[in-house]
Amino acid sequence: SDREALLSACLGLSDVSNPFRPLSVAIKCEGALFSEQCRAAATRELFTPPAPEGEREMPTKEKGEREREYSRAKGNIWFLSHFAEPLFKGLSPILSLAEEGIEGVEGEREGDGSLLQWLGDNLTNSTEYWTSRRLELESERERETQGVVSPGVVYTP
Repeated sequence: SDREALLSACLGLSDVSNPFRPLSVAIKCEGALFSEQCRAAATRELFTPPAPEGEREMPTKEKGEREREYSRAKGNIWFLSHFAEPLFKGLSPILSLAEEGIEGVEGEREGDGSLLQWLGDNLTNSTEYWTSRRLELESERERETQGVVSPGVVYTP
């Protein structure tokens, strides 16, 4: 129905809008979306009939917390580069023109500057956060494969 299509579009826009929010808010919203995606995937797996014997995959061990966080960071980086950044670049000229006709826009945000600048800064903060998180997790993984269990502690079998 038209109502369902409109609600679906609004939910899609809220997903895309996350990176444009202040980082503390964006991370909370993204966390809720990520949890919902994990629940949906688990539900699909629960109700998917088993594959015929010859088509079954070898069982894999469940992903650890670090691997889930790594997938989350990579997914966010992909989303930012493929959706949020192109959307921002495409809408920037329109937002810039629209902003010229809006009075008092600065009163709704912390600091000085235009709405366009604020949105761009939030997008940059989100991108930097998830890139940093991915690199941090890659570094932990690398240390682990080299025998370093935690910073300053070397594992020797």
